[in-house]
Amino acid sequence: MPENVPHQNDRPLEAPSLIELSAEIVANHAEHLLFTGKRGLRSSEHAAEVFLTASSSSKITESREASPHSGHLHSRVVGLRDPAAEKALIQYQMCSERPQQQRSPQSNFYGFLPIRPSEMVLHKICERWRSTEHSQSPEEIDNALKPFYSGDMCPASIVDLSGVQITDRILAALLVNQRNSLTSLSLLSTKGITAAGLCSLLYKAKIKLLHLHSLKLNSLDILRVPRYRQRYHPSVESVSLERLVSNFLNKPNRKQTLESLDNAQRFFSGGTVRSESLDESQMDEDKLRAIMEHNEAQIESPPQFMHFCPALEHLYLLQGHTYSIEDETKSAFLVRIFSELPNLKTVDLSEWVIHDFLPLQKLHFLTTLVLYDVRDLETSIDTIATLTTLKSLDISQSDRTNGHYTRPVTSLHTLITSLPNLVSLDISGTNLTAASSDNDRPFIGRGTINSDIPALCFLRRPLKFLGIFNCDSSSQYTNIPAERISGEHGEDQVLTAMEVYLERPKTMHPVLNESYQLYRFGTDLHRYVEALHLVLRALKMHLGNKDLQIAGSASMFYIIR
Repeated sequence: MPENVPHQNDRPLEAPSLIELSAEIVANHAEHLLFTGKRGLRSSEHAAEVFLTASSSSKITESREASPHSGHLHSRVVGLRDPAAEKALIQYQMCSERPQQQRSPQSNFYGFLPIRPSEMVLHKICERWRSTEHSQSPEEIDNALKPFYSGDMCPASIVDLSGVQITDRILAALLVNQRNSLTSLSLLSTKGITAAGLCSLLYKAKIKLLHLHSLKLNSLDILRVPRYRQRYHPSVESVSLERLVSNFLNKPNRKQTLESLDNAQRFFSGGTVRSESLDESQMDEDKLRAIMEHNEAQIESPPQFMHFCPALEHLYLLQGHTYSIEDETKSAFLVRIFSELPNLKTVDLSEWVIHDFLPLQKLHFLTTLVLYDVRDLETSIDTIATLTTLKSLDISQSDRTNGHYTRPVTSLHTLITSLPNLVSLDISGTNLTAASSDNDRPFIGRGTINSDIPALCFLRRPLKFLGIFNCDSSSQYTNIPAERISGEHGEDQVLTAMEVYLERPKTMHPVLNESYQLYRFGTDLHRYVEALHLVLRALKMHLGNKDLQIAGSASMFYIIR
């Protein structure tokens, strides 16, 4: 390998830090180092006691008590295994909100574990779950997370539950007890959560996540309108499930459709249905639907999840093409979500199938908008151009066929001249770098900045970042008004692309192919070690992507030869 230019990240290997290694050991042996068990708690509370190994001189928060069996110290926390635990959850929340002057002087110490090691242990536990082939039961997950049900003992500011199967009650316990430290929450591909269940628990706990600033999701389940139905009311009659279904199906000229059965079944709970004194023989489909709508209107539903996140600033709704919004339009959904988040600065709608961006106009502090792989954006350019607070805009595409504009120079010129605060722009995978033509020249003159990309001549100042990877003739451009560029022209542009698109496998694949060409045939190259680190990170992050693994391995061969 040629001699490299010194770089702060140049190391022979990406060796994990000592704290990371220690956290991994704790996570792998949590049953010994974070011992959990019950000690005479009332069964109605279904709480747990968490024992953390500590020296007798360690400073612990309030509610400290020496274990009679050892020198361990423990703190009682909420496990939330069944409905009876809701009371314990609320009691714990009220206890933890005691005024500071009512606490012991020792309670000023923030946590049994410092926040960084604590959240590293939590991260390693979740990482171990993601790497195993068999899924864990809710009981196993609940037991492993019990230490983190105490935000004072094991605080965490960053919680990543991506790819983990959990329950509403487990997540509620974490959110309630970590609310004073939690700033970032990732629920990408997290399963087992429902809006009604989670929001009901948070509503009963009477808390808000006032420090949560970042939320990542790729499922709308948690953001749906939370609705739940009353199971039983003693003042109304109950009709057996078998009798009503038999009566309903045996009546002549009855439409025996799945929809009808579903409407009927929505009333049932434990084999009964609320009838409100109606004769069974008169319960046809219309009356069943009428009763259903009336009863639902009488039941108070909890607020939506965003109601509990008033300080949220960064919202990432990724892989939007997989979302299924059945009870409202996508525009209405965004209006409802944004109405609770007046402080939003970042919105990521990657891969959404959407054409109405008017709801974004209500976000007066929006500075970053990501529309990666959102198709047919040309019709929405004028709307995007009204978001004058934007500093960073990403309208890149992974597939060139989806990034074709009929008037590319006009579209880019509209954005450049309408967004005065723009410092970062990604137009990779589009034809927005095309030269002007007789039918596509919206300006007169040469602008104020020299640029090989026509529309960028009208920038007020050079950009801090410009993404032009996989654009028309971008590899031939040498005069580009940007400090950092992701593209195909030279080592700096390719490595910037590798860094920027690390979490986007559909774009990262051609970037790795480009790095293969660069390090096989290129000359005057100096950043081998940095390139190797980036390839290794990509391979580790996308282990299940066969094409990307092949491209990365080929690139790595020529980097280290």
